[in-house]
Amino acid sequence: MFRCNNIASDWATRIGVKPTQVQIRPMNTKWASISTSGRMTLSSELLSLPKELGEFVIVHELVHLLVPNHGKVFKSFMLAYMPDWEIREQQIQTYANKELSDKVDRRSNPKNKARE
Repeated sequence: MFRCNNIASDWATRIGVKPTQVQIRPMNTKWASISTSGRMTLSSELLSLPKELGEFVIVHELVHLLVPNHGKVFKSFMLAYMPDWEIREQQIQTYANKELSDKVDRRSNPKNKARE
């Protein structure tokens, strides 16, 4: 577990961007988002991720304050700030797929329904 706000602040300083607000709340379909005005919303599920995966999500969103899309320039910034970003991206996708699979298993397994 890690402190999202501290990490977001540290990375924002390193990248040279200034998010206007950082909030943590439950999100159902994504890890985070950032508005063009700089409001960053982080999923509360990030708090349970390994630090390096949560850090990847935060850096990804902060880089969007420099580049709004996922093109070559975005990837160049990601590489500059987090050289292993592609590995972390794969790891978080694997983690998300496992979590989704576990949720489906719990819902479809009759033995687990009695516990819910």
